[in-house]
Amino acid sequence: MKTKHIKIAQALIAVIFVFAVAYFILGIMSDKKAGPGKVQERFDTFMMETATLSAKYEPNSPNFNGEFTQLLTRYRNDFAYLRLDVNNKKIYEYPAEDFQASETVTESLTRNTTTLLGNTLTVTASMLAISQTAIYNYAKVSFILILTGTIAAVVLLFIIQMTATPRYRRLKKTDDDFMTEDDVISISDEKEEVEETAENDDDFDPISAMEEENRETAEDTEGDILSFEDETETASSAARPQALLEAELQTAISRSAQEEADLSLLIIRINPFREDADSTKEVAAMLSERMGNQGVTYRYNDGFALMINNTNLDSALAIAQSLYGAMDKKLNEDNSGSRLAIGLSSRSERIITAQRLITEAEQAVLHAADDKDSPIIAFRVNPEKYREYMNKKN
Repeated sequence: MKTKHIKIAQALIAVIFVFAVAYFILGIMSDKKAGPGKVQERFDTFMMETATLSAKYEPNSPNFNGEFTQLLTRYRNDFAYLRLDVNNKKIYEYPAEDFQASETVTESLTRNTTTLLGNTLTVTASMLAISQTAIYNYAKVSFILILTGTIAAVVLLFIIQMTATPRYRRLKKTDDDFMTEDDVISISDEKEEVEETAENDDDFDPISAMEEENRETAEDTEGDILSFEDETETASSAARPQALLEAELQTAISRSAQEEADLSLLIIRINPFREDADSTKEVAAMLSERMGNQGVTYRYNDGFALMINNTNLDSALAIAQSLYGAMDKKLNEDNSGSRLAIGLSSRSERIITAQRLITEAEQAVLHAADDKDSPIIAFRVNPEKYREYMNKKN
């Protein structure tokens, strides 16, 4: 992901965070500034109700205490300290402990009134300039703003990640699903032949049929190895002949199985494929250079095949993504309109034949070629289900 994209997300979070903090601080400062006026208004209302109550009942009587308790319930968030005195004798105090008034958050007020029996009722109070409810509300809104900004930044990063590189999807069929007759019929170029074979053979194995077809193709091209090696002005000059792919892939599969390593195969399809075009030769050279000691580049049908050692499917997908953009740019430098499709498969802890791995990658690239939104498709197997399938087959 590009650095500027990350900076956009960081800036978004920073702006929303600053706004949330500013909202919290300015809100409290505004309430603090308006606090004295609001405190005086609330205290006047409280005193009016207290005076009415003391005119009906003598303070400290059961009736007075009951209704005064209800009155305090409505003002419970306004008082930090409250004391009632009758003729300078304390009859009520909250809180009971010694209270230290803070001038920054409280306002101290005192008021006298006359009781039912003509006694003097003195009310001494310290009222909060900023209520706890207001502080809670400001904090809640600020938290929601920060949370929303964080989620928005994560979504933005996800969108950037999805749009920064060519999209791909993985073929999530298991072996049991992938090896059904219907899949081969719907994908194979030899549709009618496969259908006829399937009808005449109850033990028809579509994967085996495709392997046999590939084997025949390899045999047909085996006699042309010298011509492939002798050509120096075609794409083959930077890639090994197709006829060598199956044998060398089988050797690599056996070696990777012994070393308990993985191995992946990428098949690249170019449509239209122009073998003698300069852009095609440059792509072949680029692929060969990119593989280096990690793998081997082969000519394959209307494109190329890459055998990559010590590479699992996820790593192969990353390689395919990195190659896709460079190949697409080079192939379309002359506005030829060439379209790329990449299919890949991996040994995935299986002991399989080279034909099997080629067939899986071929079917994946066929899907990729048919799907404009997913130019890169991987055949992902379930090793356990594959072993179960092979046990049943044997």
